[in-house]
Amino acid sequence: MGIKNDAGTVSAIPYAILTLVIFGLTLVAFGAVIDELVSVDTSFAEASRPNAPGAVVTGPTYVPAAVTPSGPVVVWGSQDYGACDVPPVLIATKVAMGDDHGLAIREGGSVVAWGDYEYGDCGVVPPSIRAKDLAVGDYHSLVLKTDGTVYGTGEYSEVGSAPPGMEGTVFTQIATSDSMNAGVTPGGTVIVWDKEWAGTPSDFPGSVKQVALDRYSGEYAILLNDGTVSFFDNKYGVPGGITAKKVAGGEHFFVILKSDGSVAVYHHSSYDDNYGVTNVPHDLVATDIAAGDGHVVALRPDGTVVCWGANWGGQCIVPAGLRAISVAAGTDTTAVIAVPGTEPGPDWTPAPGDGGNP
Repeated sequence: MGIKNDAGTVSAIPYAILTLVIFGLTLVAFGAVIDELVSVDTSFAEASRPNAPGAVVTGPTYVPAAVTPSGPVVVWGSQDYGACDVPPVLIATKVAMGDDHGLAIREGGSVVAWGDYEYGDCGVVPPSIRAKDLAVGDYHSLVLKTDGTVYGTGEYSEVGSAPPGMEGTVFTQIATSDSMNAGVTPGGTVIVWDKEWAGTPSDFPGSVKQVALDRYSGEYAILLNDGTVSFFDNKYGVPGGITAKKVAGGEHFFVILKSDGSVAVYHHSSYDDNYGVTNVPHDLVATDIAAGDGHVVALRPDGTVVCWGANWGGQCIVPAGLRAISVAAGTDTTAVIAVPGTEPGPDWTPAPGDGGNP
């Protein structure tokens, strides 16, 4: 048995590992927030200036050094359990959202959390930890530390940690679903794990850029460095020949940011598209994407944000005048790192949704 990619090529995998993967997919509901910071044209934002953070003096001209852009964190959508209660004046380089909680990486690499603490979702990340990426499930959170190892907290505390028997494993990128994690090693191996087992369902040495998980089924998509997208089992009808820059997993669907900037959404063949996530806005060109349970978020090159799909919590109502650097999505929330000066004022209240059932 093996994994078939969109070109029809099958990569063999051990049957025992495949059995474990199928067991996990069958009995465990999954959810994932997979986000990768994508730089956008922020020329409309504040120009480089003397003494600006990261500025390099080169005679009379100041050239910004290569640093990760930061800005205010803005979250809107369902206001249950404090998911939208971002700490005041939070400036961050990365944000990720779960079911009722969020995490962000501050400038300097420390991590802050807010929202529901019932399951330990927002368990305190030790202040000594410095992070470079986040992956947040419905009820647990995973932090990719600057040394490439992982730290986790939440209901599935064992899930939010290193793969069992593989402590100290270094990753270049991580992903979560409801009760499972996945990561890419520097050598190009994809590892999937929960609190009891770890497996390597696919191995593309030196070629894997990203892994993304379906938030519900836990099926995964693998983005190779050449832009090819491969699946454990392509039940989403993704055609061959696509080259992509990023993949995001929703509930029963995957969003693909193609190499030309266009966006496509492919829905699982066994489920109806009840929220219209496949109705991508006409002629949309994007630099970043994210997926919630039933909605999609895209960032245009000019920094404007567009959302479509489910709107029961108001997650698709973008604040007026907002410009963003990167986007993220939770179950029924949308979050961005905003271009400084375009975030809503202190009296802003997120718009209510349409009241539909999740």
